[in-house]
Amino acid sequence: MKRFLLGLALMAVSIAPPVRAAGAVMDSIAEVDSLIDAAVERAVDSAVDKAVTEGKAHKFFSDLWNQFGFGIDARIDLQLNKDRSDEYETRFNIQSLKLVFDGKVLPQVRYYVKVRLTSSSGTYRDNAGSALNKAWVALDLKNFSLTVGRQDLLFAAWEYDQNYADMYIATVVNDKIDGVGTGVSLDYKFYDQHVALQVINSSPVNFTDTRNSFAWTMRYVGSFMDGIIQPAVSVTLFNNAVHHDLYFVTGGLKFQQGPWKATLDYYNGRYIETTTFNYPKYGVDTVLNHYVADQSAALNVEYRFHPRWNAILKGTFDYRYDTELKEDIFARYGVSAAVEYLPFARLPLRAHLAFMYRYYDYKPQWVDAFTGGRYHVDEFGVYLGMRWYFQIK
Repeated sequence: MKRFLLGLALMAVSIAPPVRAAGAVMDSIAEVDSLIDAAVERAVDSAVDKAVTEGKAHKFFSDLWNQFGFGIDARIDLQLNKDRSDEYETRFNIQSLKLVFDGKVLPQVRYYVKVRLTSSSGTYRDNAGSALNKAWVALDLKNFSLTVGRQDLLFAAWEYDQNYADMYIATVVNDKIDGVGTGVSLDYKFYDQHVALQVINSSPVNFTDTRNSFAWTMRYVGSFMDGIIQPAVSVTLFNNAVHHDLYFVTGGLKFQQGPWKATLDYYNGRYIETTTFNYPKYGVDTVLNHYVADQSAALNVEYRFHPRWNAILKGTFDYRYDTELKEDIFARYGVSAAVEYLPFARLPLRAHLAFMYRYYDYKPQWVDAFTGGRYHVDEFGVYLGMRWYFQIK
């Protein structure tokens, strides 16, 4: 028994120094931790004092940077095309490549700039290079929104408002007209309804042959049943010194519910067409600017049958009448079908496979001028590509 007690005493004496050493280490760690906490508190206090001292200027520029947006809008396709001359072509094509800058300078002040990186030439009447697609600043005050700068013509057709990089076929009006100009527009919102008035420069390409012409547009866009039904209508008039009556009336109807979206659009207008042709019967060799009256309609239906899959079917109809030569020219019918796949849930990148077909019915008096003797011609395209919008900032 005595030997057992003596052993316990010797063990206690041998363990005591390491225990005291471990305790000392723990005390040192706690002391260092308290020193770090004190240093962090001093650093935070110093940063707060500095921020307060530097004042509102630093906060203003920081908020301004946070409101700045920059992205790349692009679509690239591998295409197989057959044109109206029965010639085939396979190529890679950059359908769209644009730089987009958008954001807010202040909560009430928005801006938007879009610059084309695809081929362009010349300048517009407003002295902007043709690479400059849009550049505007908007001021939002309660129910009013005032937009100043280079902007879209306020047509009511939903097809016209769609990004062209998201289309696989378009009406002849949407294909031909250059509906962008510099000017001012005022939008008024009441009970989810919008009424807008716009005055912009008339484009010299399609809407004027003088230097003193403006496009005046009144547009209404409605919203009913919590946005499920959205009708729209607009009237655009163009004043010309040569007294040509140029105008456009457009209407649209959008339905959107769950995975379904459908739009129906109609255009009716008179404008300047720039097609060049040779037809001696009418005493003209080349007509660069002749006045035409177009009617176009489009029906587009989309069904997102899976969060990452979207199916699109679209039909178009166009009818052209030459108001100078007093002749019907052609009717055109078109259809497109596409399937889109979004591989990433949070990244605006998609792959698409699309087919487009158009059929032209030329009137007899224009067969020789446009088709070399054929009354009916067609064209088609197959597109396999990628479409993305990278929000860099």
